[in-house]
Amino acid sequence: MRLITNPFKIHILYFILLLSSCQSEQVQWIEGLDNDGKGNNNPGIPSALDKQLAYLNKYPKDTLRNFTMLKESITTAIDDDNEELAYKLIVLSLQKYPDIVFEAEFFNAINNFYTTIIKEEETAKWISGIVIERWNKDKKTAYFMTKYNYIKEENLKLISYQYGEQLVNMAKIHSLFFPKKEESALFLWKSYEIMRRMGSNKEALSLLDLIIVRHKKWENINAVKKERANLIRFKKRSKWNDKGKLPFEINKKDQAPVS
Repeated sequence: MRLITNPFKIHILYFILLLSSCQSEQVQWIEGLDNDGKGNNNPGIPSALDKQLAYLNKYPKDTLRNFTMLKESITTAIDDDNEELAYKLIVLSLQKYPDIVFEAEFFNAINNFYTTIIKEEETAKWISGIVIERWNKDKKTAYFMTKYNYIKEENLKLISYQYGEQLVNMAKIHSLFFPKKEESALFLWKSYEIMRRMGSNKEALSLLDLIIVRHKKWENINAVKKERANLIRFKKRSKWNDKGKLPFEINKKDQAPVS
């Protein structure tokens, strides 16, 4: 048997010390989370949420603890009527851990958020269909395209921006749940068409960017890139002013913000 050399022993010792140091550092982080100084109003001290998000970013593989922290933070945000924070935390949760949606506690929290707080019944039904009823590809596509066609028809009457907003949310949620599914890119593309028809060019551009970043292997990705270039040229030509609005543009005062 070959003897272990001194340099090799030194490397082993270094690795053990490094591992021990990392574990000790993580323990200190956890202790800091457990003693987060609630009630401290000093703006120079990070809030409990700040420290939780920092821990999640530093130790993303500590799945169980991070699941718990995210669910608690979302529940707190909902209880505090902080819609913007709740939405951002939900998106962050799905980006980091897509499977978290299948946990009953998390699903109930976001279903409550979409149903009772921001009043997006269609989005809530969409999430419920995917998680609870286990819609297959055909059911999801049929549901989405029914809403898409309805909005295209109603759009001419300029009364369906809210429905278009929900369609965008449905597409984004599906993309989060199923980043490798071809229909995710299709739903984002159809949402882009609706936002473009409604004159919401900033949101339309963000949807194209999302397809390019998250669904770069989609069979129609070259068409998406070409469309993005055209939209950028349209933006530069019109300078986003009223002279360059599309025929379906609606007044900003009549628009609801897109999540």
